[in-house]
Amino acid sequence: MINIHQNIPEYLKQRTKLLARAEGIPPLSIFGPVRLPLATPKGTTQAQWYVWQSSLEDLENPLNMPPGGSAFVIGDLQRKSALPLVRMHSVCVTGDVFHSERCDCGDQLNRAMQQIVQHGTGVLLYLGDQEGRGIGLYRKAMAYALQQEFGLDTLDANLALGQPADARSYRDAAVVLRFLCDRPIILLTNNPLKPESLEAEGISIRSVRPLWASITPHNRAYLNTKVQRFGHTPEEEIM
Repeated sequence: MINIHQNIPEYLKQRTKLLARAEGIPPLSIFGPVRLPLATPKGTTQAQWYVWQSSLEDLENPLNMPPGGSAFVIGDLQRKSALPLVRMHSVCVTGDVFHSERCDCGDQLNRAMQQIVQHGTGVLLYLGDQEGRGIGLYRKAMAYALQQEFGLDTLDANLALGQPADARSYRDAAVVLRFLCDRPIILLTNNPLKPESLEAEGISIRSVRPLWASITPHNRAYLNTKVQRFGHTPEEEIM
């Protein structure tokens, strides 16, 4: 009789790969793929789910490693008839989970997945350590409070907390993307820093497509700030 419990640690180690990063930085650990059915407006689509972790605290027991980013792969990334459509999405608990209208994050997440599914091949990279443009959920709540109480915009609120306007890094995302799909991509983003960061890491970007979301009375000022102060591609209604 096969001892399933004895085989589990070996199975998990076999599904875990180490991806090299810059010299002097420990390798990235990625686990997968795991089949994952995703609900879309046009029905259920099958994704291949990978999860990665940038801090290798316990390689001998991957169950002890804290959660990191996720990659949801749709279709065949090596398909010659179409380049993969890629979205790097920073985690936003308030927008993605609770559908807050203070930002456009949840709407962008849904639209990105819909476009990737419709395109037939692509990756959605869900960056789990980038809440509040990298300042974390606790400080994000503080930044929201400063915006409400003192009329600061999202950039100045971060600075008032002694934090960078944007603390995010896309280096790990580039490492994962290169592992999954070492070919030119089409990038979904309005943020000019994202293609610049990926290209600096050696990712070939064939084209960049804007990804606009619904404009509401609650997010209009936020979207204006992203255009005017962060240089994002504007939607015509905002210009």
